[in-house]
This record gives sequence, C-alpha cells and structure tokens, in this order.
Amino acid sequence: MATILLLGWAGSIHIHRWVDALAERGHALTLVSYGASGAASGSAYAAPENVNTIILPKTRLGKLSYLFYARRIREIARSLRPAPDIIHAHYASSYGLWGLCAKSALTNTPLIVSVWGSDVTRAGKGVVTGAVVRQVLRKASRVTASSNYLRDQVARMVSNVSPVVVPFGVAMAEVERVLEAPPDRADSEVRFLFLKALQPVYGPEILLEAFANLRREEPNVRLTMAGEGTLREKSECLAKRLGIEKDVTFPGYIESTRLFRFIREHDALVMPTRIPEGFGVVALEAAALGLPVIATHPGGVTDIVESGVTGLLVPPNDLAALTDAMRTLARDKGLRQRLGAQAMLRAKHFAWTKCVDEMGRVYRSTLL
Repeated sequence: MATILLLGWAGSIHIHRWVDALAERGHALTLVSYGASGAASGSAYAAPENVNTIILPKTRLGKLSYLFYARRIREIARSLRPAPDIIHAHYASSYGLWGLCAKSALTNTPLIVSVWGSDVTRAGKGVVTGAVVRQVLRKASRVTASSNYLRDQVARMVSNVSPVVVPFGVAMAEVERVLEAPPDRADSEVRFLFLKALQPVYGPEILLEAFANLRREEPNVRLTMAGEGTLREKSECLAKRLGIEKDVTFPGYIESTRLFRFIREHDALVMPTRIPEGFGVVALEAAALGLPVIATHPGGVTDIVESGVTGLLVPPNDLAALTDAMRTLARDKGLRQRLGAQAMLRAKHFAWTKCVDEMGRVYRSTLL
C-alpha cells in the first residue's frame, strides 16, 4: 500500500469519501487542507484515526492564501515520515499549486492531479490562474478527470497530457438499501427536485420561472428547491412574486445521512446549470435511485444523462426548452419510469467501489 500526501479541501464530502475509502484500503494518508475542516453544512468531518490531518488556518488573503502557505507546504512535505510515495492534489488550481510546492521539496515523488470541474473550465477566465493550472498539469506525473468532458478540456488546454477518467461514484450498497423500501408517497403529485447550492451559476431563478409556466398548465406539480446559497432569500421572494409559493418548498441543506431517501421522495431531478458541469454527482445519485434527470448541455453530466434515454437535455439559459422538458415528464408517467429505469442501469457503471479500484490502478501505474 502507498503512503499518500493528499491535498484537498477537508470541507468537501468528496474529499471525505476519498480519504475514507483510501484509508480503508490500507493506504497511509496525510490530508492537508486550507481553512476549517467542517462540511458545507457546518458539521465537522472526523477522519479515520490512521489519517494524519493538517488544517492550515484561514487568512484574510483570499485565494492568495494558497501562495502564502507555499513555504509551509514544502516544510510539511519534507517533515513527513515515512516520506510520501505519492503527492495527490485534488483541484488543479489551489491545491494543484500546493502540489507543485510539495513536489519541489520531494523531487522524486510523483504528483497526481485530479481535476474537478471549475478548476479547468474557468481557468481561461484569468491569465494568472490559467497559467498556474497549465503549469500544474504539465508537471503532473498523472492527471485524472471526473468526466469525459473534463478529460477533453484538459487535453485542449495542455498538449501531451492524457487524463484518466476517474469519476466520483455512487455508493450502490446504500442505494440498494434505500430502494428496498417503497417510497413514502400516497399522492398523485409530480415532484421535481433541485438539489444544488442556490447560486446564480446553478440557475435557480430560471427553474422557478419554468415551474411557474408549468404550474399554470399542470396543477398537480410540485417543486423542491433544496440547498443554501446567496440566492436563497431572492428565490423565495421570486416564488411569491410568481404566485407559486404554496407549491415550492425550500428545505435548506440536506445532510448526506438522509440524502438518498430524500431524493427518492421525488419524481425527477432538474439541473438548469448555466455553465458546463464538471461531472454532476447529484445527477448520478438521482439516476441510481431511478429518477430521470433534466440537465443542460454540454458538460460532464452527459456521461450520465443521455437525452431520451436516461433523461432530457436542454440548452442552458433556455426558459422555453426547460419548461417544455418539465412539461414532457410531468404529463407522461410511463416516460418517467422508462427513463428512470435506464438511468438506474447507467448509474451501476459508476459504483463507488469501481471508482476507488480505478484510482488504485492509477496509483500503482504511477509507481511502476
């Protein structure tokens, strides 16, 4: 088993899952993160006992904090005993920069960089950030991407880099436990679900407008806007202004311990994201539970959502197309069931254990 210096944000559920899975497989890990170790919900993450966790305090420098801690990262890398076999940075910009710092202290240690999404898709919007990301990708021994879309984005950014696709998988054992019990539903309502941060990039406002259009035609539809964010209050006000406040609920952040059961209470997931998704974990989770997904394209979500097969794809920022897709699913229960059944089959290819196996193969091939 490998000794790994893992660089990533300890507040991310995805980092929690990687750390837990790798530790369970017998790898020795040191996790180094910037800022608080709590999850997005505010609850603390308790890493396994055999994981050494180092949280560097927040500063007032914003994103420059990663540069501020460059020397500290080199010191940490040099001090680790036994020395790491692998440096693994999750997210190419911030933690990728730390990966370069660690590698400068451990020159013979391979650096693996995992791209997540906006670290690559938004890199071109800033000259400095773009330069950093390209340098990180060039210096990496291996690059992994969470979707085919991100793999292709990296290949376009940097020549001679061929990322391995290692997605964020879904815990199929947990899914199967939830599917054993019938959903707690006794009504004929069609429930649509939004399950992202209430931020402009994820399109909560256009979804509310589309739902208002649909609600005028279909009185039995309901919408759940799950999540927190800067648009929470504005979204609630918009729902009132559109006259749909009695048909829309805002339950806030959904804890991971009840997430799958919560998803299963609905009939379809809607992801009106305004820019390409890096992957779309929530789409995978909904698909695994038998929900068809309405999503925007292009983006990594197309690994999961095939229009007319496992869900419906619409152009971003297209209110008419989004309304039409929701109308199509609201009016056709048979279609919802057929798409949902195919979505469940597609999701099986993304079982979490398979993803961890694939990362293990990346580690082994890197160390050869």
